[in-house]
Amino acid sequence: GSATHHLTLYKASSGALVFGAGTVQWAWGLDNFHDAVTGMNNMWESEYNTRIGVDPSGPDPVVQQATLNLFADMGIKAHILGAGMVRPTRSTDKDAPVVTSVSTNMKGTHKSLVAQAIDVAGEVAAVEWSADGRSWHPMKRDLSKTDHWIMEMPQPRGELWFRAIDD
Repeated sequence: GSATHHLTLYKASSGALVFGAGTVQWAWGLDNFHDAVTGMNNMWESEYNTRIGVDPSGPDPVVQQATLNLFADMGIKAHILGAGMVRPTRSTDKDAPVVTSVSTNMKGTHKSLVAQAIDVAGEVAAVEWSADGRSWHPMKRDLSKTDHWIMEMPQPRGELWFRAIDD
């Protein structure tokens, strides 16, 4: 099956990069061998648990490359690359994206908000809105104008906040 998973990466006010995988199993995407629970030969382990011993789904190259990219941004270089991996370089994008404008759009009885966001040295990954500054909600990218993001007009709540998320 498939699932949607969210992780986070941001630069703290101290300048430190903060990464949260949202799971303790991120490391399991890096290789296909995981320790046996008892330390005994795998024939004594549960035959139905594919996460013990050699994982038949193997490493995930997307997780492996994302980890290399993250380390490069932290100034850490891998001396040896696995098969299919690309040596990343440290990102030169030092400026955060900004929401430059928010406007209303009326189509019949349908009212929406349109946010325009730019990132001079990279790409805007997402735009979010909040009514309280604590809970943030994603906007949808307008595929006809890649720097525009759209959302349904929320019920009257007072002030709304918008923020752009960096790539």
